[in-house]
Amino acid sequence: MPFCENCGETIEPGSQFCENCGFSIDDQTPPQSTSRFPPQQTPTFQGSPAPTAPPASAPIPPIYIAVGIAVVVIIIALVFASGAMSGSSDRVVPPTVRVTPTTPTTQVPTTSVDWRLKGNDLFDKGDYQGALTAYDNAIALDPSYAGAWNGKGTSLNWLGRYSEALVAHEKAISLDQTKPVYWNNKGSDLLSLKRYSEALVAHEKAISLDPSYASAWNSKGSALSWLDRDSEALVAREKAIALDPTEAVYWKNKGSDLLSLKRYSEALVAEEKAISLDPSYASAWNLKGNALNWLDRYSEALVAYEKAIALDPTNAVYWKNKGSDLEWLNRNSEALIAYEKAIALDPTYQVAIDNKKNLEAKMNK
Repeated sequence: MPFCENCGETIEPGSQFCENCGFSIDDQTPPQSTSRFPPQQTPTFQGSPAPTAPPASAPIPPIYIAVGIAVVVIIIALVFASGAMSGSSDRVVPPTVRVTPTTPTTQVPTTSVDWRLKGNDLFDKGDYQGALTAYDNAIALDPSYAGAWNGKGTSLNWLGRYSEALVAHEKAISLDQTKPVYWNNKGSDLLSLKRYSEALVAHEKAISLDPSYASAWNSKGSALSWLDRDSEALVAREKAIALDPTEAVYWKNKGSDLLSLKRYSEALVAEEKAISLDPSYASAWNLKGNALNWLDRYSEALVAYEKAIALDPTNAVYWKNKGSDLEWLNRNSEALIAYEKAIALDPTYQVAIDNKKNLEAKMNK
């Protein structure tokens, strides 16, 4: 008696369909393979001829159909369940940026930390007097707050009140001697007060606390330069540059040291590097002019001085240097105007006064 190839039930003679599964008896064909899986196809690649017909395969046993249906039902159930559990902790949430809460500008600070943070904000905006007030408020609430004392000192320095700044930075150090920035800031105050040997000690202390402190190395170079120890100053600048080669001021100061050492070509390279990092750096343009002047490249030097003046027209030194350069170019009338401009900006600028007097005497001969 024949059997249904689909479900295996007995088929009555003459029947066209299996009474159990409805499989058409006419569709029955002899099995092509005893394997449970269809014959393996050879993979084709782009450009290969497509197969003309799929290979024959054996009928799928009923047990696999049942398993397949069960899997589909389970997947559908899981999809609905995941929709119903949209608040589950397994849900993927897009990443967010963590924002540190700060005191709103419209809200009056209430703690010493709040006032110091407000001071930092005002300082960054260039409001040094406002920053000073904020730091003073922080200190009033917590007199032992070293960070507020340091901030006060830095604000005072920017306000040109160097002696008071030094007192504040020394207070910060007395409260916390381990912060290299406090020592470095003390050194900056001492440089401004022309107490160069003491400044050098402070900067070296900062470096001992943090040998990778590029700013302290640069400031050490400034102290050494003012002490006419130019070769040592150059070493310190190069150390600062090695630690942070992207800081224009370090390259500008290196160029200044090289000028003092009469290494004018190298100085020019350093100043041009500073300018490439900060094209609006007026001081670097001025020193580039100095290097070019010493190399007898007066026309190029004049261009550099004029660029410096365009960036900072209130600097008397730049006008005096322009005047000197114009003298070398025998453009005396223009040189006289430049000297007069320098003196108008700084009536006590003796070099400009002397240059003007000497030029007038030469022109009157």
